[in-house]
Amino acid sequence: MTPPGRATYARLLAGPVAHALAVGAASIGAFVYVMSRPPGTLHTGRAVGDVDAIGALLFISAILHPVATVVACRVEQLEQPGLRDHLRHASVSYLLAASFLLFAWPGRGMHGGSLGFAVGALLGAAGLMGIVTNASSLVGWRLRRARAAVER
Repeated sequence: MTPPGRATYARLLAGPVAHALAVGAASIGAFVYVMSRPPGTLHTGRAVGDVDAIGALLFISAILHPVATVVACRVEQLEQPGLRDHLRHASVSYLLAASFLLFAWPGRGMHGGSLGFAVGALLGAAGLMGIVTNASSLVGWRLRRARAAVER
């Protein structure tokens, strides 16, 4: 028999795991989209595809992150999610955004044209998208729950 605390800890890990999977899937989806485009059809001055990658990342993240938030809220059985829930859910996104700002920002050792910088920038943008979409989804979840409680 498992102690009662383990189920609680497993439930609380659902949010960070769901959002880590959403960040990973969005980043991989954006990368695959850019790599599947024929040469010379990418949108930027040097035809490297950063505009295409960010567009694909925004589109994929706009779908995956709210789904991850709803799944996490249902698994965690959150009625009124707060700031702590957002910080826990988006912890991986904050880590990715901070890592990009600390290590891959231009002038900190990585060059703007390198593949390492492109991957770092893509993950940093995915982290920022995860933060914004999680916060807005949690606010929406909270408002829907409050509206449903008033209607009862």
